[in-house]
Amino acid sequence: MPVAPFQELIFDEATLKKIAGISRANPISSLILHHTDSKSKEDYLRDSLYSGFLIHFIVGKEGKYYGWNTNPYLSVKAVPRMDAISLHIAIEGKEDAILQNKKQLEATGKLLKKLSDDLEIPFTNKNINSNSGVFTHIQAKKKYGNFVDLSECGSEKILKEIFLNFDGKYFNEENWE
Repeated sequence: MPVAPFQELIFDEATLKKIAGISRANPISSLILHHTDSKSKEDYLRDSLYSGFLIHFIVGKEGKYYGWNTNPYLSVKAVPRMDAISLHIAIEGKEDAILQNKKQLEATGKLLKKLSDDLEIPFTNKNINSNSGVFTHIQAKKKYGNFVDLSECGSEKILKEIFLNFDGKYFNEENWE
């Protein structure tokens, strides 16, 4: 599946220089799903870079993939305590709009499934304690960031829909290990 370089989203040379990561000491064992909320993919990437965070892929509203044009598997900062073993994938938009955008949802599912298969990552969110699986940013925050909102979040609904359509195994929070 073709991935357009992040350079298509940001043209400012100074900002582009911030796209960097470090070599990994650990194998990749988890995928972390984010969403841009009300920000465009361009604003989300730019704001992330200026905040010292980064993701590996963005799935645009049109279903197009954006990512690194060099080593896509470098380690980046996005979820403390999981960055060394994770790839971060952001979906452009708010939860409800993403759930209604079948093209984008399908593209996200295909990307997660391909990465899961290629990297031999379990296609489930059951065991965040194992650091091996496909998880949402909220799920990781609840595990490592003392996040206490116990209601189902939009990202959870997106992941649930993707697992349903791509033969994954979704678990509600009360069934996480």
